[in-house]
Amino acid sequence: GYKVISGEQPTEAPTVAPTQAPTEGQYTKGDVTGDERVSLADVVFVLRAAVGYDGFELTVGTSRFEAADMDNNGVINMQDAVLLARMII
Repeated sequence: GYKVISGEQPTEAPTVAPTQAPTEGQYTKGDVTGDERVSLADVVFVLRAAVGYDGFELTVGTSRFEAADMDNNGVINMQDAVLLARMII
């Protein structure tokens, strides 16, 4: 069973609907994840893309790539992650 805290009953389903995966064209500079905000999640994504983690590839010429390429040099690297981190700190 569930333990009742503060008189609230637990939910069986998420209370917030999950967001859909972003589609091409929905990105702004720094918002690599497409969630309409720049956060640590974007920094982590760029770090993983920079070191070549599977599933974190960014295709040159897409708006998602442009969102991640913080220094506009056409390459995703650690410098982009640093610049993005500075943007949110």
